[in-house]
Amino acid sequence: MSDATDATRRLVMCSVTRYSLADDELMVFFSGRKGFHVGLPIGVFGDAAAPSVGFHGVSRRVAETIAGAIVIDPAIYGKTQPFRAPNSRHGKTGLHKRRISIDELMTMKPEAIAELAQVPLPFDALPTATGNEVAANDWRNAMESYARMTKARLEQQAGPAKLNALTMEFIRNGASTGDRHRLLYSAAANLREFGCSFELAYALLNESALDSGLAPREVTRQIRCGIEVTS
Repeated sequence: MSDATDATRRLVMCSVTRYSLADDELMVFFSGRKGFHVGLPIGVFGDAAAPSVGFHGVSRRVAETIAGAIVIDPAIYGKTQPFRAPNSRHGKTGLHKRRISIDELMTMKPEAIAELAQVPLPFDALPTATGNEVAANDWRNAMESYARMTKARLEQQAGPAKLNALTMEFIRNGASTGDRHRLLYSAAANLREFGCSFELAYALLNESALDSGLAPREVTRQIRCGIEVTS
């Protein structure tokens, strides 16, 4: 839980700084086990974040842009992925998914945060956030990226499996900071279409991923997600 707490602290500070947010404009929850959920108000993206079929995919790309090198769980952005309600109990620990303040996150030890989760905490709804141009641009860029990937996926489905241009580019040249998590996952998912094993995908992608600045455990995680996640 210590690593997750440290990563969440960095993620919160990245979000607050990037979008000029007030402390009460983020919703931070301890999951009830060892992880955290950070909720960003949709209003910060202004009119750019309109409802769409690909909303889940765009949201994931925005989250990866904010996180940068911080490891986040891509599985939660699946279109049908259930998300636990606030104050619900974790099935294994019996602790609640409890909201915590940014001050509590930043100053309390992980064990003390877990102690808080023994009881639920009622809270008011998140206040409406003011639109931010940096956030709006991030959303628009994520929409364009998701559209390109969707087009490439449809083209692949229309014929035999083939390595797409983004996969080849990643193998040859890696990726920039804002795209490296997403493109590594995408390349692994593309290789999965050939029945590629995790070991082979790792051999093909690891060097470029490391050269892109990803930590070894992040490389392993993203490749495994791309190879093993089926939807």
